[in-house]
Amino acid sequence: LVYQRGLHTADGQFASFTNADYPLFAPTQDALTFRFTGHVDVGLLPTQHWLIAVAFLGAVAGLLAGWVRPLILWPGLAIVVLMPAFEGLIGSSLGDEPLAMQLAVAAVIASVWLVERDDRLVVLCAVFLAAAAWTKVEGLPGALLVALMLLLAGRFRRWRLLVPLAVFPIVAILPWRVWEHMHHIVSAGANPYSRLLHPEFLWH
Repeated sequence: LVYQRGLHTADGQFASFTNADYPLFAPTQDALTFRFTGHVDVGLLPTQHWLIAVAFLGAVAGLLAGWVRPLILWPGLAIVVLMPAFEGLIGSSLGDEPLAMQLAVAAVIASVWLVERDDRLVVLCAVFLAAAAWTKVEGLPGALLVALMLLLAGRFRRWRLLVPLAVFPIVAILPWRVWEHMHHIVSAGANPYSRLLHPEFLWH
């Protein structure tokens, strides 16, 4: 979309690959790096991903700095950095990488909102949840779960504010789903949400 000037559904283009139904956040993020540097060089992507990982850690530290003591906050973030799963994910170019960070930041923002009750945090959380929905197919259920947990943790006191939080990711991803339907884009390994209501699937 960014680098090739448009979405192309012909053979050999993105729609012919596995998981063509995945939204465009992750590949667009990488394409922006190619556009910025003026050439395609996959060697740039690990640097980009590590910069984003550092920004992620900085965002979490900034959000929690006013509520968590440094003696707990910084060792906690160090443990995250040293986890093999974290190091193995960064630079993998998989959609799981930005998705994990988006949902984690959204959850931290939601947690801080429960203490501060600053409604601007709800807007910020909604932005990250929409980004998660635009990153992977699994992003939308993850976003809805974060919104549901926030609603339950708040004991439905601010439901008029939090219900739109759950609706926003759905509205944000809707144009992509409509475009997919219009162009008959189907992933080879797709598992539609309707399977969650299929008795045989639930039995297995």
